[in-house]
Amino acid sequence: MKNAHVVAVAAGLAAGALFIHTDICQDAWLRYGIGVQTCPDGKVRQTAQLTVSALRRGAKGTVTFGATAHYTTNASDHVISVPVDELGPIKLTLIGTDKKATPLAVESWRRYGFERRAVVTLPEVPDGDYQLHATFRTRIGPGELDVPLPLYTPARIHVLTDRPLYEPGNTVQFRAVVLRARDLAPIDGRPGTWVIKDPDGEILLEEKAPAGEWGVVSGSFPLDKGAQTGSWRVAWTSAEATDEVPFTVEPFTLPRFSVEATASKSFYRPGETPVVRGAVTYSSGAPVANATLDITWNVGGAWPPPREWLEKLLPKRAATAANGRFELALPKIPDDLQGQATMTARISAIDPAGDRVEGAVTVLLSQDGIQVSAVTELGDGLVQGFNNKLFVRVTTPDGGVVANAKVIVKRAWQSNDAGITAVLDEDGVAALQLDPGPPVNVVIPALPWRQVARPQLVTRGEVADLINEDGASLADQVEIDRWLAVLSPCAKWIADADTSARVGLRIDAGGRVVAAGGGASALDQCVVSTLRSKRLPARAERMYTLTFNFTDPQLSRLSASVESALDEPEGLQASLDELARGTRDCLPQVEGAEGSLPDALTWRVAAGSKLVELGTWIKDPRAGGPTGAARVAMPCVSSRINAGRRIELADKADADSLGIVRFTVSLPETLTQAKPQPTTMLGYE
Repeated sequence: MKNAHVVAVAAGLAAGALFIHTDICQDAWLRYGIGVQTCPDGKVRQTAQLTVSALRRGAKGTVTFGATAHYTTNASDHVISVPVDELGPIKLTLIGTDKKATPLAVESWRRYGFERRAVVTLPEVPDGDYQLHATFRTRIGPGELDVPLPLYTPARIHVLTDRPLYEPGNTVQFRAVVLRARDLAPIDGRPGTWVIKDPDGEILLEEKAPAGEWGVVSGSFPLDKGAQTGSWRVAWTSAEATDEVPFTVEPFTLPRFSVEATASKSFYRPGETPVVRGAVTYSSGAPVANATLDITWNVGGAWPPPREWLEKLLPKRAATAANGRFELALPKIPDDLQGQATMTARISAIDPAGDRVEGAVTVLLSQDGIQVSAVTELGDGLVQGFNNKLFVRVTTPDGGVVANAKVIVKRAWQSNDAGITAVLDEDGVAALQLDPGPPVNVVIPALPWRQVARPQLVTRGEVADLINEDGASLADQVEIDRWLAVLSPCAKWIADADTSARVGLRIDAGGRVVAAGGGASALDQCVVSTLRSKRLPARAERMYTLTFNFTDPQLSRLSASVESALDEPEGLQASLDELARGTRDCLPQVEGAEGSLPDALTWRVAAGSKLVELGTWIKDPRAGGPTGAARVAMPCVSSRINAGRRIELADKADADSLGIVRFTVSLPETLTQAKPQPTTMLGYE
C-alpha cells in the first residue's frame, strides 16, 4: 500500500481535537502498529525487553516492558528497528526450578512513552534461580520471553584454604561457609559457584557447588606441575554474595638447617633471671658451629618494660658453640612488673656459608605464681546482703591446671577476715558461697611510667655529586652517616618552620673538606661549621650537595617576650628567638624548672642603626617571686645572653627605641606527658 495521510478524530461534548499523522506508511500503522515513513518489505519481526527493579519476595517491585519491531525495505538490506506503540495484554508468570508456574498479580500497566510499567508483588517462595516469564500480544503477533530472576536471602560468605602456600603439583583444598546476613544462621543447600583465577586473572575453574549441611561447601583443585607461580585467588559466589581469598603458588624447599630455642622455665616472676637455651642444627642432625645469631625482641602486654632494659640489657647478638648450641642470659625481671607480659624473640641464624633461617621463642613473665579467675551466677558481679554462689578457677600463669589443691578466699578489704577454705577439683575449679557485704573502694595500681624514647635526631637525604655522574661512593655514604651523631647538638637550633639544613661541600682528592657552605640560619651555620673539620676517603675531587633533616631534641625551651617603650624594631623578636634557642642545651631538663625568669633584660637602639644593644639584667617584679626556673635556669640564660651583647638587624631602625625582654622556661613534652594514675572503683577484691 502506498504512503498516505492517516487521520484520527477524537470528539468531546464541548470541544473536538484533530490528530493527523503525516508522511507515514498507512499499511505499517494499520497492520503492525508502528509509525514509520518507509513501508516494510517482507515480514516484520519483533523482540521484547523486560526489566525489573526492587523486585523481591513479599514486597512490591516494578516491572517495565517494551517491544521492538525489526524490518527491511526495498532500498536497503539494513535492518531498521523501531519501538512498537500498540501493545496488547501482558501476563507475568514466576517459574521455579521445578518448572512450576505461578501467575503474578499485576496492579495495572501504565504507559511511559513506548513502554509499559506495572507494580508487582512476588509471593513468598524458597531461595532459588527463578525465571520471570512474560506473554504479550501486539499487531505483529503474539510473543513471550524469560528473564532470569535469582531470589536469595542476603548472605555472608567466608572462604578459606587449607594452607596459604602451595607448590606446583599440589592439590588446593578450599572451603566456604554461607550464613544468613540477618542472624548469621547457616544456610543449607544454598547454590553457588567456585571460581579459581591464576595470577593473570584467567579463570581456570568455574564449578557449581551448593552448600551442604551447616552451610558448608568444600572443593579442591589440582595444580599442574607447570602451574604459574604467583598469587592465585579462589572465590565462592552465590547470587550477589561472594568472598575470595588469595593463595600463593611457588616452589619451596626445606632449609638446610633450623634454629630452635626454649625458655628454661614456663614462666618467670619479678627478681628472677630468665635463660633461653637453643641449638642450630642441619637437617641431617649435625650441629651448625659458629653460627651468628641476630635477635630482635618484642614485649607484649599492658606492662611497659624499662627503656634501658629493652635497649641495652636484652641480648641482641650471639653465636653458637662448636656443638651448635647457644644460651641467652636475659636481665633480671623488674620488681614493678604488673600482671603478665610476653617477650617474643625472633632469632635469625646465619651459618658460615651465609645462609639464613629464622626461629622464635617466647618467654612468659608473671607478677604472681598463680592466675585466678572468678564468675558468679550474675556473671562477674557480687550482690551485698545475698549469699552469692562463686566459682573460682586457679591456673598457673602459663595456663596449667592447679588440681586438687586447697585454697583460701579472703575479703582483701577486711584485715581480720579468716577467709573461706575450699578444695579445687580436677579442673582447678572450686565453688563456694559468699556474702561480700557493702562494696568498698577498690584501688587498681597505676602501671609504671616510662619516659618516651627519643627519636633519631638527624637523618640525611640523597647525596648528589655535581662533578661525577656516578654520585657518592658507598664508602663516602658510610662515612657521612657517621657524621649524623656529631651533628646532633645542632638540633637545638631548629624552629617550627626550619627543620632541615642544605649544605654544599667541596672535597679534595685527599678527602679533606676544603669548602663548605649553607644558609644564613643558625641551624645551617651550625651544620656547616661542624662539617668543615670532617674528612672522607681519599679519591677524586668531589662536590657534594645534601640535606640533613632534624627532629626536636626534646629539650627545655626559652621563650622571649619583647616589650617596647616606643616602636619595636623590625626583626628584633626573631633575633631574640634565635638567641633563646641557643640556650636549650644548658637549660635544666628536670621537673619544677619551668616558669618565668626573675630578671628581665633591657635593650635599646638608635635611629638609623642596625645594632640593638642588650643592656643589663634587672629584677622583674612581675615574675611573681622565686620559681624553679629562677634557681636553676638563670645562670644558663645570663651566660648565653650576656649584657653588652649587640644584635644586628637586617634593616636600620626608623627611630630611637628601648624596652625590656622577659623570658619564660617551658619543659619538653617528655617531662610533661601525663603519667598513669591509679584507678578507684566501687567493688570487691
